[in-house]
Amino acid sequence: MGRLICLFGFSVLLSACHNMKHQSAIEDFDKFYKKFHSDSLFQLSRIDFPLEGLPAFAEEQFFEEGSFEWQKESWDLHREINYKEFPDINVEIVRKEAEVTEFVDMGSGFGLERRFELRKQQWFLVYYVGMNRLKK
Repeated sequence: MGRLICLFGFSVLLSACHNMKHQSAIEDFDKFYKKFHSDSLFQLSRIDFPLEGLPAFAEEQFFEEGSFEWQKESWDLHREINYKEFPDINVEIVRKEAEVTEFVDMGSGFGLERRFELRKQQWFLVYYVGMNRLKK
């Protein structure tokens, strides 16, 4: 009986350690990014709406006021860039400890920006600027 209690206690302890390890692991950004673009439900779960940013082809007033917010009801799902369809695209990704910013230059004088942030060990889209003329 004593061995059974010890075995049970050891199993509980091992399970708790395993769960703590998984809870404290920081989500890999590259895996998140791939899933973000391939799974619509996952994508929506990783955006806290209303989302700060700017609409596509924004009027100058939006740039000055900075008061635009994306709503879940009008959100267009983001897909991975098809480089064959858009061969002139240039993507710059700036990685910091808990933040990743993506700048996409479409090669036509237009581009977009997205910022992802690490929250409670998971990545979230926290800022999005739709297609707009790039400032030189």
